[in-house]
Amino acid sequence: NEGEIGDGKRCYGNLAAEIRRLNTIGSHATKLTHALSMFDAGCELTLRIYGPFTVLVPPMSAALESKLAQKLCKLHIIPGAHLAADLARVKTLWTLDGESLEFGDKAFKYTSFPGDAYSIVLPNLPAANGIIHIINKARTAVGPTTERKEQPRDRKS
Repeated sequence: NEGEIGDGKRCYGNLAAEIRRLNTIGSHATKLTHALSMFDAGCELTLRIYGPFTVLVPPMSAALESKLAQKLCKLHIIPGAHLAADLARVKTLWTLDGESLEFGDKAFKYTSFPGDAYSIVLPNLPAANGIIHIINKARTAVGPTTERKEQPRDRKS
């Protein structure tokens, strides 16, 4: 099909399609439904058309309010396609929302919530426009935002 890639064994759709497929098979069947809702609320077009991205897909027990979901979906997407082994080597990456993530060998943390560790439970799932990693839990709080202030311009009199 158009927009799919293959590895000689099967074809892979875009990130949104592959997350939907993952929600229907294996040990994560139906556990990604609320994560799908989160991504649909604010990042669905991004996951369908653009990329490459690395998407951290969490199982979630409840749906999020729409505005919160729009913000949080961007905290689960990293520009570029990164395999799990690459994440630990790179150490620091930024989400689409501009928040930095610190990666170690076994876990990662959002720098705005350094006491809360996350882990990848199912790594390196391919999609046509990136890589999916199933993680152990969702980021459910929005941290402090950093706004870039425009630097004052020198005025010549």
